[in-house]
Amino acid sequence: MRQSEIPRASDTHHVAENMFTLWVDGQPVPASPGQSVAGALLAHGLYRFRSSPNATQPRGPFCMIGVCQECAIMIDGAIRRACQVEVRDAMQLHRHGAGMAHEDTQTDPESCERTDR
Repeated sequence: MRQSEIPRASDTHHVAENMFTLWVDGQPVPASPGQSVAGALLAHGLYRFRSSPNATQPRGPFCMIGVCQECAIMIDGAIRRACQVEVRDAMQLHRHGAGMAHEDTQTDPESCERTDR
């Protein structure tokens, strides 16, 4: 990215106009055009994408190139690798559709979300 392309604080109204809204388990999450779904969720502080099938341990993106499949979530009705899907406005994302029990999506801040905000 060239220096001239980096958004400045004075340009925030411009940046906000170009933002998308993703719906993650019914909650709005902002995203920038060109971002991967995984990148948008990580930038928002969502690290737990699913649970492991056997031990129900938290899982999230690891390789970010589509190999490990740790970021697999339900995207618009199909289980897809979030690191390989570019965001679109109004996407419906469900973390319980890819190995996480529905009650696990009622996020526990200490186990899956950034708490340093």
